[in-house]
Amino acid sequence: GSFNIEAEDVNEGLKNMVERLGEASLEGQGATFDAIKKLGLNLKELESLSTEDKFIAISDALSKVESTADWRG
Repeated sequence: GSFNIEAEDVNEGLKNMVERLGEASLEGQGATFDAIKKLGLNLKELESLSTEDKFIAISDALSKVESTADWRG
């Protein structure tokens, strides 16, 4: 089936992503910080990217996680 996703929902999600990344960078700890580290991404490098490129980088890293066991372990 097709997805019925509102542009407003996408924008809100991207806004939340950017806020969480900012908080992780400032605090140097927390769930987002840990997740970015587990994905093998560099928070400082992510900060320098556009919002679109941040989303692409995170999506690409997530696509390489083979199972939830890999994620938790």
